[in-house]
Amino acid sequence: MNILRNNKELLEKANSDLEKRVAAEISQKISEKKYRTLFENLSIGFAIYNLIYDENDLPLGVEYIDVNSEYEALMGKRYSFAEGEEHKTLRHVGNFEYLQIIDRVLKTGISESLEYFYKGSYLKVSLYRPDDGLVAALMTDITDRVMAQNEIEKAHALVKYIIDSLPFSIITIDKNQNVTQCNKSADVFISPLDRECDSHSLFEKFKILNFIEHDLNMSLINNVIITNEKIVSNDEGESKSYNITIMPITAPINEGSLIIIEDITEKKSMEELMIQSEKMTSIAGLAAGIAHEINNPLGTIAQGCQNIIRRTDKEMPRNKAVAHKLGIEMEQIEEYFKQRDIGNIIDSISGAAGKASAIIKNMLQFSRKSDSGKNNCDIKKLLDDTIALIKNDYNLNKKYDFKNIRIETQYEENLSDVWISAVEIQQVIFNLIQNSVQAIFINHELEKIPMIIIRTKKEGDELIIEIEDNGPGMDEKTKHRIFEPFFTTKPVGEGTGLGLSVSYMIIKNNHNGKILVYSHLGIGTTFQIIIPSVFSHQD
Repeated sequence: MNILRNNKELLEKANSDLEKRVAAEISQKISEKKYRTLFENLSIGFAIYNLIYDENDLPLGVEYIDVNSEYEALMGKRYSFAEGEEHKTLRHVGNFEYLQIIDRVLKTGISESLEYFYKGSYLKVSLYRPDDGLVAALMTDITDRVMAQNEIEKAHALVKYIIDSLPFSIITIDKNQNVTQCNKSADVFISPLDRECDSHSLFEKFKILNFIEHDLNMSLINNVIITNEKIVSNDEGESKSYNITIMPITAPINEGSLIIIEDITEKKSMEELMIQSEKMTSIAGLAAGIAHEINNPLGTIAQGCQNIIRRTDKEMPRNKAVAHKLGIEMEQIEEYFKQRDIGNIIDSISGAAGKASAIIKNMLQFSRKSDSGKNNCDIKKLLDDTIALIKNDYNLNKKYDFKNIRIETQYEENLSDVWISAVEIQQVIFNLIQNSVQAIFINHELEKIPMIIIRTKKEGDELIIEIEDNGPGMDEKTKHRIFEPFFTTKPVGEGTGLGLSVSYMIIKNNHNGKILVYSHLGIGTTFQIIIPSVFSHQD
């Protein structure tokens, strides 16, 4: 009975151990199934492997322990592991740098991440050490993110290119007036001495921009947009016009100001040129009307002077007959005229009428547009002849000693003949040189040697003639009015104010060109004549 009881206990114990072992195996299988289900259904690629080394202890490849389906999909290959196989197939990884990263993770236990392009996709791999000798790799497809980032970078590069290509300066500053961004056009406000400046402060980096300081402060204090025009002169006396816009930036992260500066010097010059052109055209019509209206009474005055002279001529029979009839002699009339200086008065009237006639002629020339008289002309010879002519003119008048003025010619070599009205262009050159000479001698305290430089050059089909002097120059107000009819800076009686206006209209109306003036006080003046199509429009 004891034996049976003992056997029963042993049987029950054995049965209980078997049940526990079976239960444990079932539990393990359930856990493995859950793990496998979880492992296979991960939304990211997952792999576990160890590293294989060569005889020199250098990483040679990896031996995969396990991978999930997502990892296989990302790598584009299948990894088969024979059930019960103790050692898995060796999988070589061609990128030695990648193997070194795995080796570093195994040795240090510090996780690392990397991104790379593989078979048309961008992948991110995070490596960590779950146990000694093992590496776990988490892999995700970041192609969409990388592509989106690339598009953002392309868009950013395009915006930067566009902003850098803009013909005006753009600068952004923070609330402490430190520069945060600027385009390439803003470089013009950095002086050569400050190119290496490391400061981000606006007025230290862009010292030339001190002319916007007041407007910037007003914009910051009042939190308003300020738009203004500024005329700024540099150390060389050159003036530039700028259109300035200062706009507060109220974004919570990047609070500060946006500064936009546009150089409108050329634009203003063009506007002034258009205004001048319209004004000159209007005045030309007025001048023509005035000239015609004055011509008739002027002719009467001139004819009247001639009649007085003729009817007091003692040699004319008709005059003698009338005087005899009145009981006087022509000699008495002649003596009376002499005593009362009437002859000189008549000569003075006749001379004044001659001057008025010359003014009328200039006014008519000023208002007339003509294409007649154009032919092929050697511009070098024309200029040389004009210089010789004006030298003789001043030698005769004894007004200025032309020998004291140094004339320098800078003609472009091998200029072909030009299609112009030689007489009219000679008149223009004469007027401009005459104007330069008179301006030079007005400044009696001039210490430098008086000089006039005459240049010619060809640009495309355009002929460019420049007449530069080192005279006293002129202020902005005078420069803007220099071509106006009857405007003169000469003393009363020494000029009609028509020479430059006639020159302007000859170039603009008769030759479809431009005449520009550049002048700085104390430095000198340059007149530039631009005549188009003179090299292509020839007989």
